[in-house]
Amino acid sequence: MGQPDLSAVVVTWNDASYALGVVSSLLEQEFTAEGGRRGTLEIIVVDNHSDDEHARLLRRLPPEITVLRTEKNLGYGGASNRGFEVAAGRYVGVLNPDMRLLPGALQALLAPLLGNPGVAATGPKFWWDDERRFMMPPNDDPTLAFLVLTRFGPLITSLHRLHTRQWLREAVTHWSSTEPRSESVLCGAFIVMRREVLSEVGGFDPGYFLYYDDADWARRVRRAGYRLLYVPQAEVVHYFNQSPKTNPDRSAIASEGRFYAKHYGVRGKAGVRVVERLAGLCASRRQPVPLRDVIPLGQPEKPPRLTLEGHQPEGGMLAELSPIWSFIPAAGAFLEGSTCEIPPSLWDRLRPGHYYARLVDLATLRPLRTWSWQKGESS
Repeated sequence: MGQPDLSAVVVTWNDASYALGVVSSLLEQEFTAEGGRRGTLEIIVVDNHSDDEHARLLRRLPPEITVLRTEKNLGYGGASNRGFEVAAGRYVGVLNPDMRLLPGALQALLAPLLGNPGVAATGPKFWWDDERRFMMPPNDDPTLAFLVLTRFGPLITSLHRLHTRQWLREAVTHWSSTEPRSESVLCGAFIVMRREVLSEVGGFDPGYFLYYDDADWARRVRRAGYRLLYVPQAEVVHYFNQSPKTNPDRSAIASEGRFYAKHYGVRGKAGVRVVERLAGLCASRRQPVPLRDVIPLGQPEKPPRLTLEGHQPEGGMLAELSPIWSFIPAAGAFLEGSTCEIPPSLWDRLRPGHYYARLVDLATLRPLRTWSWQKGESS
């Protein structure tokens, strides 16, 4: 066989069962390559130093699948780069293991790249549940303004309103898109890249163990003059927050500091320190902006039904679900009626913790009703 049209690099760490599943859904894909012929696919699984049990499970993969085992956990970026080094495809995709590609996903992701050298990479629409009700949030571009709004928004009412409204407006635009559109950042959970661009700007920065590696790569790609396309016709179910992570909080803090220092120089490095210090000082002197009229649901044992009684907004409603009271970020679902039902499959995968949900008037982006609950281990 000659050069494959697409190399798919799957990075896995102690989540072999998910890796087996995503490889299965990759093998079911069909797509068209240059000249209208049937495309060929190479699959590379990078075992990012999983324990012996998961390494044994990966031996169940078909013999045509390349499995690379790293000598230590390199982080997502470093392990992805290891796969890039051996990938032979004209295009290269990188993806998390905890997802399932829906029919036609690879076809939709490759189509905008064929014959369009100005497009560097494409990314799919992510659903949170198999029923395809809740869409995952778009990735944020971590500018200095975003840093300030994120840190001070929860403490200052005017900033909180500005940030939440701005974020929700952009999210609704993303969720409602039906055609490919340019975006500043594509989610690193699944990106299909043009090989020439990967060679020109390089792979992920291995200095980011977790988080910010996709935002960093996107900055370098855009500075080189290329576009990044979100392709809503390419649909993927992302079983978010199921793959294990090593010290995610510490990794996020370290990656954030690295990103701002790298892309904003001394100003960024000092800005992170100043913002963190001032935000901590403000937090010690004032209470966070309160959520108004929140309906507590206690610790429900089954998915709650979220209903808006009385007058319904003419422009329709959006349901948001988030573990964060500010709803930045949040998953979103467009509603046809007045009730939002959380799919049982999604409910079962929610980790123990506190959750928030609300219904929003789509025409005005005004929150109409908000609920909160605690999900326990037994739910």
